Amino acid sequence: MASESWPLALIWVPVAVFALAIVIGIVVRWIRAPRGTRSRLRHALGPLMSAGEKYQELHTGQRGLQDSIIESIQEQESHGSGRGTGDDDQPGLRAP
Repeated sequence: MASESWPLALIWVPVAVFALAIVIGIVVRWIRAPRGTRSRLRHALGPLMSAGEKYQELHTGQRGLQDSIIESIQEQESHGSGRGTGDDDQPGLRAP
């Protein structure tokens, strides 16, 4: 019986050690996080959620939420940069 479980242990022991390392990392990030329940939860689970989002991006081929937010902010900044003087927004007030 022991000889049959040897190959199985070669698979499950590293998987269990990896899972334990992830749990320890989450607990350490939870302890070091700033005060506040939402802030602590976001800080502790942030890397795990980021990995899940990247996994989903690779499988669906769509952009993730963070990439979409960054792109929309960049678009807003590029469109908003021409509004400094206000002359372009009001064509009736242009000099002849």
